[in-house]
Amino acid sequence: MGNRDQAMQNIRTRLNSAKDFAVCIRHLSPRGADDDTMDMALVGPKTDVLRKLADKLAERLRKNKDLADFATDGAADLPLLSINFNSKDAARLGVSHHEFVTACLSGEVGCIRKFGQELPVKLEFDPPDRLSRGNLASLKVRGVDGKLIAIDQFAKVTETTTPSRVDRLNGRPMVHLYANPAAGVSPAHAWAVCKAVAADVRKELNLDDKYRLQWIWLRPEPGE
Repeated sequence: MGNRDQAMQNIRTRLNSAKDFAVCIRHLSPRGADDDTMDMALVGPKTDVLRKLADKLAERLRKNKDLADFATDGAADLPLLSINFNSKDAARLGVSHHEFVTACLSGEVGCIRKFGQELPVKLEFDPPDRLSRGNLASLKVRGVDGKLIAIDQFAKVTETTTPSRVDRLNGRPMVHLYANPAAGVSPAHAWAVCKAVAADVRKELNLDDKYRLQWIWLRPEPGE
């Protein structure tokens, strides 16, 4: 026991010098009564608000001397393009929804005339380029009269982000949290500290009690 716990502490000491990431050491499986690993969850109605709450809570608890370490398992954000298609403007310009979707997947840059026909010339984009806001906004769609019409005349393209995944607890969005009590600190006291700090941070962010910290480990909640 002592050798294993000392090894974990040595690992923490070395990794905590890293500035670009947070470290939380935990056992791969429950050890029973002497397993002090704490599994918790922040739950609430809105995922983006939960992420802000979790980041603020992590900032506080990583500095708390009652915890050996603290980490969150929040999903990283992914880039997202939002396209607001104005059907009235599109209809006025003679642009169909099908042509619009096709243009988002491949951009028409002009046409060639050969054998008495007018043939459209299109460029297929690689995924990174296709997802560029500048590329989408500058694309053109062919209207019913054959003219090329810029997408920004009937659609608005904006850049935002979205979580790569949404974790849930009993159907509600959650952020998974992990912590270990510091040496000589009981799990019950460490859990009380986490709850108290979470309540303070929630008040600072003007959030109601729909956002709360819950114990989710298989063992009973410390102090019960």
